[in-house]
Amino acid sequence: MTDSNDPARLLYLEGLASAFQQRYNNTRQEEDLRQWIEYAQQELEFTEKSHRAAALAKLGLGLLNRYSLTTSVPDLERSVQCARDGLQQAASNRFDLALCQQLLAEAMRIRYMKFHHPSDLEESISFAQEALKGVPDESPDRSFFLDTLDHGFECRYDKFGEIPDLDASIRYLEQALEVTPPGHPKRASFLDRIGKRYGSRFHRIGSPSDLEKSIQYHQQALDAVSETKEDTIMYFDGLAVALKRRYDHTGELTDLEQAIHLGERAAKEARDNNSKKPVFLSNIGAYYGIRYDRLGEVSDLDTSIRCFQEALGIVADDQPMHAQILLNLSKELRRRANLLDSTEDLETAKTYAEDALRSIADDHPNRVSFCSNLGILYFSSYGRSGRPLELDRAIEYYRAAVLNCPKDHPDRWKFYLVQLGLGLSARFGISLQMADLQEAIAFIEEAAAATPPEFPGRAAVFNNLGGVYLRRYRIAKVAADLEAAVQNYRLAVEKHLLLARKGACLGLLGRLYLTKFKSTDSATDLKESIRYSQLALETTSGNNPSRLDYLFQVGEGYKELFSAEQLTEDLNRSSNAFSEIFNTAELPTRRLFAGLRLALNQTSEELWIEAADTLDRIVPLLSEVIPPSHSRDDAQNLLRTFHEISSVAPAIFLKAGRSAMQALEVLENFRGIIASLTVDARSDVSMLNEKQLDLWCRYMECRKQLAALSSGAASNFELAVQLSTDSGFDPRSSQRQLKLQKTIKDVLREIRKCPGFEDFLLAPEGESILKLAGDGPLVCFNTSIWGSHAFLITTEAVEVITLPNIEPSDMSSLVRSSRSTARADRDPELDESSDEEDAHEPATQMMRLWDHAVKPVLERLGMLGQKGPGEKLPRIWWIGGGIMSLIPLHAAGRHTPGSMDNTLGHVISSYVPTLKMLQYLRSKTPASISSEPRKVLVVTMPTTHGGYGPLNTKAEAAAIIKYNSESCKVTHLERPCKDMVKTELATCTIAHFACHGFVDAVQPGKSSLILGRDTVEELTVNETIDAVMQSGPNGAQVAYLSACSTAEIRDLEMLHESIHLASAFQLVGFQHVIGTLWKANDDTAVSIASKFYKRLFQIQEITGESVSHALHHAVTDVRRASGASGDLAKWACFIHVGC
Repeated sequence: MTDSNDPARLLYLEGLASAFQQRYNNTRQEEDLRQWIEYAQQELEFTEKSHRAAALAKLGLGLLNRYSLTTSVPDLERSVQCARDGLQQAASNRFDLALCQQLLAEAMRIRYMKFHHPSDLEESISFAQEALKGVPDESPDRSFFLDTLDHGFECRYDKFGEIPDLDASIRYLEQALEVTPPGHPKRASFLDRIGKRYGSRFHRIGSPSDLEKSIQYHQQALDAVSETKEDTIMYFDGLAVALKRRYDHTGELTDLEQAIHLGERAAKEARDNNSKKPVFLSNIGAYYGIRYDRLGEVSDLDTSIRCFQEALGIVADDQPMHAQILLNLSKELRRRANLLDSTEDLETAKTYAEDALRSIADDHPNRVSFCSNLGILYFSSYGRSGRPLELDRAIEYYRAAVLNCPKDHPDRWKFYLVQLGLGLSARFGISLQMADLQEAIAFIEEAAAATPPEFPGRAAVFNNLGGVYLRRYRIAKVAADLEAAVQNYRLAVEKHLLLARKGACLGLLGRLYLTKFKSTDSATDLKESIRYSQLALETTSGNNPSRLDYLFQVGEGYKELFSAEQLTEDLNRSSNAFSEIFNTAELPTRRLFAGLRLALNQTSEELWIEAADTLDRIVPLLSEVIPPSHSRDDAQNLLRTFHEISSVAPAIFLKAGRSAMQALEVLENFRGIIASLTVDARSDVSMLNEKQLDLWCRYMECRKQLAALSSGAASNFELAVQLSTDSGFDPRSSQRQLKLQKTIKDVLREIRKCPGFEDFLLAPEGESILKLAGDGPLVCFNTSIWGSHAFLITTEAVEVITLPNIEPSDMSSLVRSSRSTARADRDPELDESSDEEDAHEPATQMMRLWDHAVKPVLERLGMLGQKGPGEKLPRIWWIGGGIMSLIPLHAAGRHTPGSMDNTLGHVISSYVPTLKMLQYLRSKTPASISSEPRKVLVVTMPTTHGGYGPLNTKAEAAAIIKYNSESCKVTHLERPCKDMVKTELATCTIAHFACHGFVDAVQPGKSSLILGRDTVEELTVNETIDAVMQSGPNGAQVAYLSACSTAEIRDLEMLHESIHLASAFQLVGFQHVIGTLWKANDDTAVSIASKFYKRLFQIQEITGESVSHALHHAVTDVRRASGASGDLAKWACFIHVGC
């Protein structure tokens, strides 16, 4: 032991401090570090003040190393202070000055990483550059100073993403490598870090040469170390990361397999206390996730999640990589949630992702990735639930990613712009706000423009761009949008890498060319459609459900080709395609559409028995394809796609030799489907709730889940074929739908085993139909290209008569002429001008209708013949559907004075949309209209905003008040808002509307009564049903809709659904509705209403029969007063709809 005053003591202390420093660098033992700091402190105390720079640098470096272990801020601050003190005392020694500058540069960089003060980072780089100037080029210590300078530029690149900073980092590292001889311990580290920097450069710029350099440097780093040293594991991981990058670029599977092998070796050889082990585990998790994408092995996905969970378990919460591991784990859980239909995995993923975002700073360099991931998760959640709020959240996070990502960063065009575009496109499907769609196109266009030609994901961008153009085409029908969609999908096919995704794109191209053909009638477009659809088939495996969609397109294409060229072989190819789908598809939707096309093909070959057998198998699918869980709009969209089968089906049955009852039953199954859903909810489902609560709960839960799934799927139809690498779309939703449909079928079987529920949700058939004729015969007309027929229903049988002289085109002409000759004060578009020639045409057609349709029916039913004085006319019900539902059958015949050659002279007519509706109305316990006090609601609109003309509503209101007894409670709402009307509707017995009506020719559910005091308010069909369904009208009996076109349909694809205001009022519980088949004349409307109420309220005991009789006599009185058949358009539009 030397004396404290011994001059040699300083030399010993200096040597001991340096020796322990060197040994710590080799062993990383904390005891060596402690000794280093202790002896460096003593060395500093024995050193003269003017020569302390080197000792201060040595002590400061030791303190900085201890901070890296303990994160003790006092050690960090003391290190900074040592460096600053050393700078003041090293002016005379250039190398000592460089040592202190280098120490201060490193300490300030580490302090920046702790506190994120940008000034610390700038000071670090500045001192590192000054330190380098003081070191000779030939000095063996130069690499040490270059190393520090690299770290500073690396930090600044990570913060701001500026390429010059990355290039500077690479430059300084390569200089450090040049002065580091082979075998030097630092050489492998420099090689590894240069490889990482080139990897980062490739990630930003996309240059393949940078990628190859990255791999070469990582391989050299691995070659430069001994496999017995633990540090080798770092180089395993570095090379694995580089090889994974090359796999991303080229798709070469061997690169990915080698990355997994190297990554697993690094994790296996790392000690549990190695701070890098969570990194290794996280990287392995990512590699397995990528292999799952490629090969589809579920075990790879499970291994990926397990690796991330293990990494999360050993990383400290305050470590920077903690948030990144949370992010990666949430991504994998989201993917497993989609695969296994696991809500638990999805919710856990969202929790991890939100924790990750909260744990990082607002200026975190990777914050955009965290936002993007949350957007994907909420988009997935929206796909399951259909809740718009979750879609809004997804768009919010997607937008944050786009706004915060540098414009030159490749992830902006690779992911974020496309994700935001797809989110906005999906929201357009809900909101129909064109601004959302325009924005979607702009963002994906920007992504397409920025995508380099060699980028392998370029096809996905073109594919998504085609998708949004296609969506806009479907709305605006602009040919340029369709062409843009086609061209982008073709580019996607040309650039596609993965075979399965290429098949989806080829299939969509086939569909688009078929759409083009229907506009251009070009044989080239049709043959291109068939070609692309067949290519899609060839590139799609047999167990892929999408294969059946492509097969369907092939069937459609050959059917169109048969129509154009009449080659039987094309029809056979079409039928073979549809038959394969019909017999093998699991999803009922696919089977239904294929079966319908197959049946129509069979009729083209006059294979009537085969076509009828096909229809037999189709009917049970209807309730699965359009379940009660569907919204009315979704149901309408589906029904439009096969509306033509409704009228053809009964004709097919008859030609196949089936009975009249069977033909009528199939007709009933194919019409009034949407109304049946509401009827079922108010009858069968309501009764189930009362008598079988457990089954009701299970049934309603299935409906709820199916509704959520249908909503998501409907709003994302185009997304099913989009190829964004991480859009959040769930391609397995069809499997969830299939599972739910099987469950609901099982529940229905249980319900139908319960007494009283044998016919639960089923259409009436057999004896149930015959019972409906108890109050009078029912007649259902059906016209089709295969013949026109009348089904006559009595209590004994269903009989059918053929009507050879009734053509669908003639009936359409009658409807058009009746509408065109109507002169309606209750429609602002029409004036009072008349044309005798135009008026003559419908009168002539009504005579033909009598001679060839109505008269033969009444004659067969024995309802023709002279009635005695005071003898009541018998009643008849015309069951609607098809073009005949728009024709005033009660007005058929000749109407010259004294003529009995017409319907009015022999029967009292009532109309009803379907047999099921009649069954529902008659199942309700009738409330007596005569019972006192009855509540009468009168709604009048003498004037209306929006250019509608004035109406003579005072006379109608006065007649109602006049003929009602004093004990009646009459509520008169003049120019009311619709909310007031909906409230009153729930409690009235009789509701009378004297106002304008509107028919929506595109969406019949939006047809409306025009109300409003301060502005136009429309009480639509859908609103009427929804509002009153919530509370249910109490004792509702009669709704008199004295307005234009309240029983009219202008959407020809929805004729068999009878969606109009009159049927809406029936659905909410009114057993009798007075409606109009076209535009009503104001004076006639007032006259008929007055006569109707006068006759109705003169009857002592008013029954349901009284309503139809009152209207019949009111109409005949007006007809008699008019004295000319030319006025038929004025009075013939008023009809009684009900039981």
